[in-house]
Amino acid sequence: MTTASKRNYIWIFIFAIFLAVYGMILGDYHSAFSGLKDVLGNTALLITDYIYVAGPAPAFMNAALVTVSTGLLLYWNDFEVDSTAYFMVGLMAGFAFFGKNILNMWVIVLGTFIFSRFNKTPLKSHLLPSLMAAAIGPIVNNIIFREGAVTPQRYVLACAVGVGIGLLLPFVSDNVGKILPNYTLYKTGFTLGITALVVVSILKSYGIVFEPVSLWGNEYHFALTMLTLFLCIAFIVFGSVLHGWKDYRKLLREPGTPPNDFVDTHGHGAVLINVGFVGLVSLAYILLIRGQVNGATLGGIFTVMGFGGKGKTPKNITPIFIGVAIAGLTSTWNLAGPGPQLAALFGTCLAPMAGAYGVIPGIITGFFHASIVMNAGAGYSGANLYNNGFSSGISVIALQPVFAKLCRERFYVDPDEKSKSDLEKLAEEEQRLMELVKEEEEGPI
Repeated sequence: MTTASKRNYIWIFIFAIFLAVYGMILGDYHSAFSGLKDVLGNTALLITDYIYVAGPAPAFMNAALVTVSTGLLLYWNDFEVDSTAYFMVGLMAGFAFFGKNILNMWVIVLGTFIFSRFNKTPLKSHLLPSLMAAAIGPIVNNIIFREGAVTPQRYVLACAVGVGIGLLLPFVSDNVGKILPNYTLYKTGFTLGITALVVVSILKSYGIVFEPVSLWGNEYHFALTMLTLFLCIAFIVFGSVLHGWKDYRKLLREPGTPPNDFVDTHGHGAVLINVGFVGLVSLAYILLIRGQVNGATLGGIFTVMGFGGKGKTPKNITPIFIGVAIAGLTSTWNLAGPGPQLAALFGTCLAPMAGAYGVIPGIITGFFHASIVMNAGAGYSGANLYNNGFSSGISVIALQPVFAKLCRERFYVDPDEKSKSDLEKLAEEEQRLMELVKEEEEGPI
């Protein structure tokens, strides 16, 4: 890890402190830690808005603790502060407002740690999928806190299942990733959807009930809107201070398909500006459809912002939003309902489809994805927080081959390199003509 990256980790921890402090200002600061029992002590199934369940102070404290845990794990395993760190922090902090918590994430990471030791490979090789696997952490919570008395046996079974998921995930992830094209940014979500389907089906067979919930609040809509607006503007300002505007114009040309490490290709300044703008576009969508900014949608916006360093831009997420909106306006479900709002925010994982094939294919993708995601999660009963990731895999498998046949795929071309290439060609042509003229003047020997 470079010295600069070590210094940059301080910003991850400052962000975590900011979340904790904001939660204590917004809610009752006395409950910041005592209220964590309400965050941890429920099934955490989709959709469990921790701000609605426990209040702002405990919910933000959980997000802060998950963010600190993520930052420490990345730091201890020598990850650079690049696009991977951006999306990982945004993803973990976002989902810590609905479903992920410091209980279910660590049990799964423990399983992956055991796998790495048994397999004699560094934890770094499997850490990212392991952190993302906390998306099926509600399985752990549900085993313990489902209806009925909480017993020591439930804790033992939950830990065993959580560790087992962490142990098996590297095998499943490596194989499933090979069959899915790189046109969804949430490939791990597809893997976790399959894993959750298997695990939940087995547990149901032995009488463990999974009841999807809809704990959805709107009490703090204005305060959370202002928070999101402040963070987006702050990221844009920081990016401007780092002189990111020139590179940002290049970044907007990116289709979002791999390789999509925007920090590596365009720098931190451009990425921070992009993070701010994708957040503003996401917030604008929620406000335009008269949705609610609560724990769940704030988590969705944070996730979009995290991927502002790895695949998402205002240009390639907007067609997805439009497609979901058209589906909502023409179907039987309410566009401003909980499911459709999350379908739009997390459906932006399909941004590479719009970036690679164009606006119209992007809109079509968003339209189809909205209907798929509203029905795809029935098999695992809300136990996979990355329901959109699983559904996006289905959308890509169904639509990408069609677009590949009908549309010309777009790739990123650096405008400066293109101009340089054109000038080199002109210089070569001029040199060739001069040599021809010289040969004519000299005549035959």
